[in-house]
Amino acid sequence: MAGILELFDSLFNLVFDTASGEIAEVNPALCSYLGYCPDEMIGRKVQEFNLLPVNVQHGEVRKKRSSGVLFSAAPYLLKSGEVRLFDVYSSAPLGANPRLLCTTLFDVTDRECYREELFLERELHISTEEKYRRRIEFLSYHDALTGLYNRQYMEEVSSQLNRPQNLPIAVIMGDVNGLKIANDAFGHKAGDKLLKDVAELFQKNCKPNAFIARWGGDELVAFLPQTDLCEAEEIMVQIRNTSACLKERGLPCSLSLGCSIKSSLADSIADTLREAEEFMYRHKLLNGKSYRNAIINTLLVTLYENSNETKTHSDRIEGHCHLIGRELEISSTEMAELSLLAKLHDIGKVGIDSNILKKPGALTAEEWTEMKRHPEIGYRIAQANPELAMVADLILSHHERWDGKGYPYGLKGREIPLLCRILAVADSFDAMTNDRVYRRGMSKEDALREIEKNSGIQFDPEIVSIFLKHVVK
Repeated sequence: MAGILELFDSLFNLVFDTASGEIAEVNPALCSYLGYCPDEMIGRKVQEFNLLPVNVQHGEVRKKRSSGVLFSAAPYLLKSGEVRLFDVYSSAPLGANPRLLCTTLFDVTDRECYREELFLERELHISTEEKYRRRIEFLSYHDALTGLYNRQYMEEVSSQLNRPQNLPIAVIMGDVNGLKIANDAFGHKAGDKLLKDVAELFQKNCKPNAFIARWGGDELVAFLPQTDLCEAEEIMVQIRNTSACLKERGLPCSLSLGCSIKSSLADSIADTLREAEEFMYRHKLLNGKSYRNAIINTLLVTLYENSNETKTHSDRIEGHCHLIGRELEISSTEMAELSLLAKLHDIGKVGIDSNILKKPGALTAEEWTEMKRHPEIGYRIAQANPELAMVADLILSHHERWDGKGYPYGLKGREIPLLCRILAVADSFDAMTNDRVYRRGMSKEDALREIEKNSGIQFDPEIVSIFLKHVVK
């Protein structure tokens, strides 16, 4: 059979036995590209070079031959240790032996993320049916959002990596801190953008032979063949030092990272992965609180920039709330919650269009509906932060009214949490006595008359009475 492939020296071709998996012939172009001599490949099994398990059952190969594609983006190991991705196409069996199958390989590693849209735009000659089939095939092994491999693929390929030439194998796991806050504050498009940024961060800093996957909702994992602990730690430092953020929102990105090394064939890749995950969670616990505080501070800065709210407004409200709280003799715990509520009650406005927040005139019905979403957005932000979860329900209820005509749930009277009833009076008084883009602030006397007028309607009468008698002094 020598010489069958001589006509295809410009392509990458090999012939293998579909029963045994052994390579019968390989052309010089593919040998040179992979870095092997022909003698180093002929007689060895395809699986030794292809990191995906090649199905060598003749009946199964024949089933796939009708579409022409055996594998899409199949990883092949170069002698240098680098991994390249190839589309593998099949042709009819060669000669009289139906077990011998000729395949043609096309390197697609640098084809922009095989992210199907771009790929299919360039392959205009492909039929709609073929495009659909390739999309399904792509999505079966890739994450649709980030273009990284998915968990299913990594679980399949991990056993194929367990070879002497790949040792040591480093496993790096990362968790995206703040993804839930990004989703809750700015919407899922912002969260998706953050995940894509992190995926690019991993791709940029990991070695070319790395297998990188989205492991879960906010978790990524990288398998790095021929990588020791020192190299893996350098990679993690590079990832941490690279800025990835939602620039249009100013939301910083923080990653909790963990690493473990599989140094022998006897080591379980599952145990290595579990150890990397444990280290990652330890890092998350150690750094989580400071990062969450940074997130909240960033959100507050964004709120002050994009709305009429200011830090001095929050500080004044906090002072009024404390005076009322002391008159009511609430506990120190409730006083601390009242302080948090005064500072964060409008945090959900970071998710509202700044054009609505700063509009000088009256809001339309649609704009008002959008504005009324901010208590729910603020509730979700607080729920995502363990240190703020205690005030999440208070943030949700801070626009309820004594007469039951507030929002979002129309709570009435003492159904409304006490701290929200305190905030309602303090917030309204400060809002009325200070300038806004749509009106001038009124005098203190006029504001007090307005609050008294709405006692028993918008405000708790007892709290209004305390405010008028004691706080004004």
